[in-house]
Formats: sequence, structure tokens, C-alpha cells
Amino acid sequence: MSHDRIGARLLRAWRGRALWRRLCHRHQLDAGAYALLMIEDDAELNELALRHIDDLVTDRKAAGVVVLTDRPEVAEAARRHDAHILGVVELSAGQVEDLLSLAELYNFTVRLLVVSWTRPFGADLRAAVGVHGVTVEDVLCLCMLTIRGWSSEAAVDG
Repeated sequence: MSHDRIGARLLRAWRGRALWRRLCHRHQLDAGAYALLMIEDDAELNELALRHIDDLVTDRKAAGVVVLTDRPEVAEAARRHDAHILGVVELSAGQVEDLLSLAELYNFTVRLLVVSWTRPFGADLRAAVGVHGVTVEDVLCLCMLTIRGWSSEAAVDG
């Protein structure tokens, strides 16, 4: 990676830090709430993520969830759910990249959960779906939301 690209990523991470601090202040993310960054165009994945917010809140003993997204359809769907959603914040694509750059630089908080097949670290989690009965829901709950108490049909049967 060239020095210019490294500098650009560091600048994005710096902007991501500033954005994260504003989000923490406005939405009490340091007082028990979690941020769910939803950046995929995958309607099934997004719907499952919204449906499992109650599970996440229960597992983490959280105050609730703030949905962050650059997808208008995700924002609209999140506003229709009442499952412990404290707020919906529509971000620009640049702001999403800034937050992801910060998350890729270092694990700066446990309060940011990214609902994505490939971000922040580039691994394609889709490859796990179908292996030994693993479902999209399993990958979401175990890898993206890290719900510690999650048990699925595949885990029980496999």
C-alpha cells in the first residue's frame, strides 16, 4: 500500500473518530446503547438483523440500538420496527467509509456492530452459509451481532 493510500485511510479513520464521538454524544452510545451499522443491499440480511435486535439487546443487556445506514430502504424499514430501536441515523457513503476505516484500523469499541458480508475486514462470510447447515441467520447472529446465547437448528442437529 502506498504512503498516499495509507495517509488517506488514516484521514478517513480520523474523520470516523470524530463522527463516532458525535454519535456517542447524541445517542448515549457510551451509556449502554449499541450502534448497528447496516451497509448491505441484501434485503434478507437486513430484515434478519432488524428482527434480532431484541435478542441482541437481551444478550448484551443493552439500553437499545441506534441504526446507522447509508441505505434509504434500511432506514425506512428500521423506522417501522419498534424493537428497542432508539434512533435511525442516515449517513452518507463517505461517513460510512470513515467509520469503517476507523474500525479497520483498530477495535475502538464493542458498541459498533457491522452488518456486512465483507466489512470491516474483507472476509466473505457468505462462504459459511450452507456449510454443515449454517444459515444466513446463524452467520448474522454469531459473526456480525455476536449474540452469545444464539443456538440454531444447525448447532443442535450438527
